[in-house]
Amino acid sequence: MMRTAVFAGHSGGHLFPAAAFAGNLREHFPESWIGLVTTRKGEPLISKLPPSLFDRVDYFPEFPFSFKWDWRSGGFFLRFLQAFALSFFYFKKNEIGLCAGFGSYVSCPGVLTAKFFKIPTLIHEQNLIPGIATRMLVRHADAVAVSFEDTFKDLNLKNRVITGLPIRRQLKQAALNQFQSPQFAAVEQSQGLRNPEVEMFRILVIGGSQGAHRLNELVLESFSLLLPEEKQKMAVTHLTGKEDFTWVSKKYSDMGIRNEVFSFCDTMEQLYSKADMAITRAGANTLFELALFQLPAVVVPYPHAGAHQQANAAYFASRGAVILKEENTLAAAELLGQILKLKSNPEKRRALSASMAGISHSDAGSSLAETAANLATRRTAHACH
Repeated sequence: MMRTAVFAGHSGGHLFPAAAFAGNLREHFPESWIGLVTTRKGEPLISKLPPSLFDRVDYFPEFPFSFKWDWRSGGFFLRFLQAFALSFFYFKKNEIGLCAGFGSYVSCPGVLTAKFFKIPTLIHEQNLIPGIATRMLVRHADAVAVSFEDTFKDLNLKNRVITGLPIRRQLKQAALNQFQSPQFAAVEQSQGLRNPEVEMFRILVIGGSQGAHRLNELVLESFSLLLPEEKQKMAVTHLTGKEDFTWVSKKYSDMGIRNEVFSFCDTMEQLYSKADMAITRAGANTLFELALFQLPAVVVPYPHAGAHQQANAAYFASRGAVILKEENTLAAAELLGQILKLKSNPEKRRALSASMAGISHSDAGSSLAETAANLATRRTAHACH
């Protein structure tokens, strides 16, 4: 039986790929034991995951990386050492045979302690530009799995595997069902709408967890420029983030656009399936989920947080899969122009969809599970000799 420890940061960008990996591992190896290690900030997301996905969930203390040498540095190092001690006892107690790291500072003590015990280690990098933790661990891991083919390309790593980004099972199944449905086949004979029987152009807006406010403002400013007859032909589903839900909802009511507004949604597959286009940030999870559903998108990367989103979006845009716009130079009128162009041009939407399909890596979860199994098998074979 494979006994796997998964170390991941608390955000959806880390936890969702980790959950998708665990789901695929359990699907391929039903007798597997899988434990998750993260921090308390991840509890709200973990509570929405299937309860049978992980056999055990442990929460380590917060110790964000700090490069400022001040009075707080001592506390950081104490918590960092505490995490190593907790990792040591975790591996001893649970007889772990494989360690998988999915980024953030939580991964470091887990993967490095696993190396101390000579336990096979796998890390997965979600973004094109690797995070701090992944850069620290890349030389220590037995396998380095990447979502983007250009990640770590310059290092010529022999243990690098291009898997793509694992997507949760319910999204994969929904995308498969959509593409096999008679309704979707009718899109080719229609105006390129996902729901041709509904005479509405349906727009999905994903504010994201980082930088949602400015994107929300831009989108609503652009919609306010619509003519009354144009508003009657559009329907918007808008994920605002927790902070902006109230004022965004009121703004839609005032504008008179058909809308659904959510602060968060844990059934994204339903929203992707019925949308004709998306307006979104450029987190790796969101981009690869859009690719899975082949959904045309205008992408406005969050311009901070180490430019990860900018690099992700540029990769997709260079392959003709998204329309990339920079937040600092994007005006409401220009965003509206892009929306109306996509609305009136089904051929452009089909071209974006086709390019998305070429990037999706729909088998990423299976590839990562197989990589993990190969590492565990090699260790077992080596131990037998």
